[in-house]
Amino acid sequence: MKRYSLCGLILSVHFFIGCGTEKQNVVPTINVTADQVLFTSDDYGKFNDLYSIDLATKKFNTLRHIDASSDTGAYQINNAAGELEHFYHVEKFSQKNNTRVTHYSSTYRQNENVNFPINTKDLILHKGKLLGIGYDDRKIIKTDLNLNEEMPATFIKGLEHDINSVSNSDKNITSILIANERVFVVSAGKYEKDDNNTDEKKPKVYLLNQELNAVEKSWSMQYCFNAFSMQRVENNSKLLISCNPNYGTGNNNPSFILIDANKINIDKNIDAMNEQSFLDKDAEEIVLLNQSQRSDYYFVKVNGISLDKKQAFITEYKRIGFGWEAKGEVENSYWYNIETKEITPTKNVAGHVIYNKKHNMYLFSCFLKNNVCEKDKFVLAKDMYGTDPELIDVKIKGIFSGFAKVLN
Repeated sequence: MKRYSLCGLILSVHFFIGCGTEKQNVVPTINVTADQVLFTSDDYGKFNDLYSIDLATKKFNTLRHIDASSDTGAYQINNAAGELEHFYHVEKFSQKNNTRVTHYSSTYRQNENVNFPINTKDLILHKGKLLGIGYDDRKIIKTDLNLNEEMPATFIKGLEHDINSVSNSDKNITSILIANERVFVVSAGKYEKDDNNTDEKKPKVYLLNQELNAVEKSWSMQYCFNAFSMQRVENNSKLLISCNPNYGTGNNNPSFILIDANKINIDKNIDAMNEQSFLDKDAEEIVLLNQSQRSDYYFVKVNGISLDKKQAFITEYKRIGFGWEAKGEVENSYWYNIETKEITPTKNVAGHVIYNKKHNMYLFSCFLKNNVCEKDKFVLAKDMYGTDPELIDVKIKGIFSGFAKVLN
């Protein structure tokens, strides 16, 4: 890993590790059990923490404190009984250094891989392997469940751009989809106020070749202008997206899009690099139309799915103030069923949610009091609507990163 040698010479021990060199942390032994919910927090550029809540005892624990990373994420794979078996702690190191992923398991020795793409944005389970995609460098990696590499982080031809222009690129990758054994990646887009009718800056869906190292074809979204928050639903081919408003036309309302990669016509003869092609209405469906007609929404987040994976948990935040000083308070939270189109409100819960199979309960990150999340409280509920809530005391440092995304 010669490219990081200078970084290792000039930085402190903490940042030496953060630069993605071959030097690794001593990974502690953490016994992953079906009673646990594991999650992370971070203070950008300073530290990140790994926590657990034992649902049998309702006890909150800090499992690990790590200095120097920028932000974090988490993923998990359940066993055949639907209980936690593999947990992946993802640590990102800004736009210059590889992502470090640490694997904790109920059956295997803990280990880590420091070669994941820069700012790894999404992981997906495909044919018993992990695929990871980099938001900044557009690399893709394939490993086994223990993070042993089967394909090293590889540039995807057709998504190249100057790494120094990440913030201005429309090709930053946010999600991976699988349909008919083919791999698709989804970009965030870069649509701004001066980009009216500039379709090439809208989010796109890219079909990768069989070798996963090049774009084979691509399609622009018609109804999404910046992909802000997203959640795979039902299976690995469907993605529910909360999109930022279409500022180019003066529209202040967000839009909601359901992408179904199974319905993309990949046999259509198009040139991925030279021809502008759009997803058809079967592959890109406008949903939740009546929910997005309020101009005072600051942002809308999709953060969790139901046990059957057919319902997504959505929280709407009301704008208070303007520009960078704007803040949000919870305006609404509900479940959206992608099959029936039904919207079901929740009871004083919002934010993020995860389901625990062993205890048959949902854990929410926010207990609402006067539209504000109560400090240092999570909510354990016997159903997905927040019925009979039991508050759990937590002491989270920095910013809560969200519960793990379940990959199966």
